[in-house]
Amino acid sequence: MDFYQQACPLEKKLSAKSPWKVIIADDEVEVHTITKLVLEGYEFDGRDLQLLSAYTAQETLELLRQHPDTALILLDVVMETGSAGLDTVKYIREKLNNDIIQIILRTGQPGYLVEQDIITRYEINDYKSKSELTAQKLLTSITSSLRAYKLSSSFYRLNKELKEELRERKKAQQALLNHAQLTHTGRLTALGEMASGMAHEINQPLTIIRLISDSLKTYFLQQSPGSGEAQAVDRVIEQVKRAAKIIKNMRTFARAGTSHVIPIDLRPPVQVALSFFREQFRISHIDFDVQLEERLPLVMIDPQKFEQIIVNLLSNARYAVEKKSGYQSGFQKRISIHLYAKMEAKQIILTVSDNGIGMSETTRERCMEPFFTTKDVGEGTGLGLSIVHGIINEFNMKLELETEEGEATSFRVLIPFKMEGDNAS
Repeated sequence: MDFYQQACPLEKKLSAKSPWKVIIADDEVEVHTITKLVLEGYEFDGRDLQLLSAYTAQETLELLRQHPDTALILLDVVMETGSAGLDTVKYIREKLNNDIIQIILRTGQPGYLVEQDIITRYEINDYKSKSELTAQKLLTSITSSLRAYKLSSSFYRLNKELKEELRERKKAQQALLNHAQLTHTGRLTALGEMASGMAHEINQPLTIIRLISDSLKTYFLQQSPGSGEAQAVDRVIEQVKRAAKIIKNMRTFARAGTSHVIPIDLRPPVQVALSFFREQFRISHIDFDVQLEERLPLVMIDPQKFEQIIVNLLSNARYAVEKKSGYQSGFQKRISIHLYAKMEAKQIILTVSDNGIGMSETTRERCMEPFFTTKDVGEGTGLGLSIVHGIINEFNMKLELETEEGEATSFRVLIPFKMEGDNAS
């Protein structure tokens, strides 16, 4: 059971006035005493702190199991071993799958430096020497970390609600297989309307966050340019821009409508589809290789339908590698997507490959059939590849499939284009 499953029931019981849980993980008793004195009476967003003490990495992880809704860890780098702190961070992010909890690393070792890629990879909020961590700096770090935790928790709850909606939708479709095509169309339309409305609602608070962040940036540029606070505001603005872009892509993808065939460069719709997966793949530790050739010939196609092809193929690839990782120890999940032109054949080639479970001969023969699926009930509808096949036929494309059971799968979409001077017939 991972962190999210543990935290879910506790999340519902949390009242608006429940304290923020903060773990002080340090092998020095004096550090615990001083930290508690500095934080005495501290409040953020109308909630005070519940301080929990741990003196070893093992005690820290045990507290996390008892309190999965912990918001922040003040973590000593060197405790019972020289790497205890970093080992704890790695366990939290990779084994517990806890990407919400905020982590501030502290060290009392003069000259000890944590590599920048470690800080970035494991999303460490701050790294301070205990000698430079004044009371004011500690309070500032605590405030920014709790603010980040609050925002992350909101996005997590929204994501959980969307997953639950999708899970219920798939169950309903499974129960209505005999009428599924009509039901599927209606459900997709409803989901598109819901996604569009939800995107609008999310966009409003994002706009407010952006306005406040811009104001803070102006203030810090005037008062203390180059400070940690100014850099933190820049990171907030960057993430708001990223969230806004994802929302824009979601609204575009979910928008129902008639086929809109225009001459397009295929890279932008590929990038839109990829925006739905990049963060998921990163969190799931999937090695994702993207190669998109530049200056491709234009193709007559509906951009949204081309996005649907990519989304369905990447969804299948993700399922295949996740399934394989469930039974093969040490397995490195890999997915690749390549887009390039074969000028002599007047074709653009899209390949989506994975090193997952592959297909048996029977599955290969039937995978394009509507409602055929090898997934467990609730995991799939069996319509993804059927939709892909229908779109490919609609635009006179071809689909090639190479697969080996237990090893890998590669889909190759052959997309025709016309050179200047060719007849338009």
